[in-house]
Amino acid sequence: MARRALKLASWTSVALAASGICLYSNKYLDPSDFGAVRVGRAVATTAVISYDYLTSLKSVPYGSEEYLQLRSKVHLRSARRLCELCCANRGTFIKVGQHLGALDYLLPEEYTSTLKVLHSQAPQSSMKEVRQVIREDLGKEVPASTWRGGSLPVQCVSRKTLQSSWLGPRPWRSNRGGEHGNFQCEIREVRRNIHDLFLSFDDTPLGAASLAQVHKAVLRDGRTVAVKVQHPKVQAQSSKDILLMEVLVLAVKQLFPEFEFMWLVDEAKKNLPLELDFLNEGRNAEKVAQMLKHFDFLKVPRIYWELSTKRVLLMEFVDGGQVNDRHYMERNKIDVNEISRHLGRMYSEMIFVNGFVHCDPHPGNVLVRKQPDTGKVEIVLLDHGLYQALTEEFRLDYCRLWQSLIWTDMQGVRKYGQRLGAGDLYPLFACMLTARSWDAVNRGIGQTPVTATEDSEIRNHAANYLPQISQLLNRVPRQMLLIFKTNDLLRGIEAALGTRASASSFLNMSRCCIKALAAHKKQKTHSLFRRARISLRESFSLWKINLHELVLHVKGLRLTGWVRALLCWLLPASH
Repeated sequence: MARRALKLASWTSVALAASGICLYSNKYLDPSDFGAVRVGRAVATTAVISYDYLTSLKSVPYGSEEYLQLRSKVHLRSARRLCELCCANRGTFIKVGQHLGALDYLLPEEYTSTLKVLHSQAPQSSMKEVRQVIREDLGKEVPASTWRGGSLPVQCVSRKTLQSSWLGPRPWRSNRGGEHGNFQCEIREVRRNIHDLFLSFDDTPLGAASLAQVHKAVLRDGRTVAVKVQHPKVQAQSSKDILLMEVLVLAVKQLFPEFEFMWLVDEAKKNLPLELDFLNEGRNAEKVAQMLKHFDFLKVPRIYWELSTKRVLLMEFVDGGQVNDRHYMERNKIDVNEISRHLGRMYSEMIFVNGFVHCDPHPGNVLVRKQPDTGKVEIVLLDHGLYQALTEEFRLDYCRLWQSLIWTDMQGVRKYGQRLGAGDLYPLFACMLTARSWDAVNRGIGQTPVTATEDSEIRNHAANYLPQISQLLNRVPRQMLLIFKTNDLLRGIEAALGTRASASSFLNMSRCCIKALAAHKKQKTHSLFRRARISLRESFSLWKINLHELVLHVKGLRLTGWVRALLCWLLPASH
């Protein structure tokens, strides 16, 4: 009996060892694809991070200098562990990590700066996986003869192998009849099928993200296109990953009751299925292009519907530099202030007027270029998978809140902050929205520019007030969460361009708020007299903003003249 048990154990060990060797030696099999591995990794990382917070800060007096330094080290260690988990589990984990990394003024800097790398470290699918998705969804194969990394020779293979193989650059020719002649005919038939889609297809992706990657290709009719292909495993893993995150967040809440992160899980549940549907992305792109067609500086790539599915999206290829690349703008003589103004106008219109907001404006999704024909500056808006549709009530209250913030109406800040769910945390809410200190909000965010000291103070407060911030994020309407992310991403672009928080950006926001509120009032009345009054008040308010902007412009010119005169006096020209 013992001998049989020993024999069985030996054979089991050999089988497990062989399976392990096969698994790790096969480049197409990844241990991260197995649920037990993903769950175990996530549970272990969460346990280690929780244990670190529970033990490292236990013996140090709260609020002391030593406590703050030690807390910063724990934040950094935990952020690195979380980043490693996201990179290992990929897909949904990277998407959530990117979301956290975008919340610059809401989370500790150790987390946001560490997780930002996830935008540039997203995994790439192999060409075999890319071909598989295209073949499954479009019934076509990317031909090897068009693969810009080389090609494989055609071999005489079986009928079954042929149907799933990567064909070579030329059809196999034979003048002989019989079996080989029939085989030749089959090759020609299949090659016509796979050649009727792409003339060329770059094997190196233009960019890879958490859910998909984009390749440049040329269609048979000569059109250059961008082909967005979903990672093949992310669809199947996403629902399980979200469930796992929900369980882990609930477990963390038991250990740290003051932290509320269920909002993060709720957002992933709602938005991820939409982002994984590329047909939804195409509809969003067409909607925003139509909605903002009056902006001649905005370019949204055209969608080719006849070649698009839920996992493959073909669109017009548009080149350009990333919006935060100042060197590109200098080389191409593009004015950074003009780009910043255009971005502000575009997003103000989306948020305040239309209530339909592109919520992923990180630099890889916003390109700038000069039109090849006219030389005019264009902003190219990409990746339309994540949008937030605002309810009318929310949009109007948000308009009124920003009007109050811009014009320093503190009663309005309190009233509309509370109406948007902030309650007694409305001062923190105002600081989170504006990324300004409460003192700056009271003095007027349009009157006092952001200083490096204030910016550092805000970031430090994000660490000090993390429990209150997490409670507030769990309390406000879910529509606000993506608005927070969008605001922080746009502020990051402005900071990179050196144009942050200019008075003109606040005035553009105020114009959109006035237009949105006036349009709502007109819809609510059928009286021509009242509509005329509303239009008159709207025109007067817009005129006051234009006058205020003119005064600021004149002051700026006068200040520039004084500075120039002072420099001429201090540094007289040598004769």
